[in-house]
Amino acid sequence: MSDPRPAAAGDHVSDPPPAAPGDHVSDPPPAAPGDHVSDPLLATPGDHVSDLLPAARAWVQAVDHPHARHLLRTEDWVVEIEPDASERLRIAAVLHDIERAFPDPEATWDSARDWDSAAYNRWHQDRCADIAADWLRRQAAPPELVEGVERLIRVHEEGGWPEADLLQAADSLSFLETLVYLVVGWIESGRATRERGAAKMQNSVDRINPDLERARELAEPMLRDALVAVESAPARAAG
Repeated sequence: MSDPRPAAAGDHVSDPPPAAPGDHVSDPPPAAPGDHVSDPLLATPGDHVSDLLPAARAWVQAVDHPHARHLLRTEDWVVEIEPDASERLRIAAVLHDIERAFPDPEATWDSARDWDSAAYNRWHQDRCADIAADWLRRQAAPPELVEGVERLIRVHEEGGWPEADLLQAADSLSFLETLVYLVVGWIESGRATRERGAAKMQNSVDRINPDLERARELAEPMLRDALVAVESAPARAAG
């Protein structure tokens, strides 16, 4: 697969251009003291981690991914939940939403409208997996690592086995930590109602495997804060 073209300025959420007002916010507010498990750049690779992990982190930032902090924090949450997480899982965490840096100009999806559409999520997961796998191959990554990362990213919204469930849970935790402002923007711009925004936040917790009790415990206070933010968001008047 050829290199995707650089993302154009604007929405950066894989929605069809042009970006709707309120969707793209320059920077999320700074995290409150204590809400970081670790700095993404300080998540030191262990003996089982190659140079591909820091390279993946660097690539996410080099392509100016609109949600780079979300991707890096997803890796942090993976390690928080499972300190012995494999390299494939950590790389999958860093690259799980990589397609958002390379919007498809022909796509008609709207993430504010379609976030719970099975068809949209299948398209999003497959596109992320394809782009990530292509990048890994160009880094001469071992085939088994490419396959493992690709397989995880292809189900990061769904889970389905222990490692995939960990990725899904970490994605949810990072979303609640770093992307509440995005959903608030949907509401402010009229792209989503408060009810739909609240449902998106609630889904981030509901989809976490109940067996991952620690992840659910970590998510609950963030969910409460997210729901307050959604309820407080000034919705654009109809018409």
